Amino acid sequence: MGFASCGAVPAGTRAVQMLKRVITAVKLTPVSESVSIPFLSQEVGHDGQLHTGDVMDRAAAVAA
Repeated sequence: MGFASCGAVPAGTRAVQMLKRVITAVKLTPVSESVSIPFLSQEVGHDGQLHTGDVMDRAAAVAA
């Protein structure tokens, strides 16, 4: 199971870490990689779509 967190990076990261424990307890396997999107509201356009910036594009290229 994969996770994508949004909000402040420390809070989103902590939330994902707590969820990984729950997921493991119910015999699912969490993916070790995670995606953190800080300031999500700034990245979503008026059309409701996520508009990736240069940093997100480079991170996606490294992860692929």
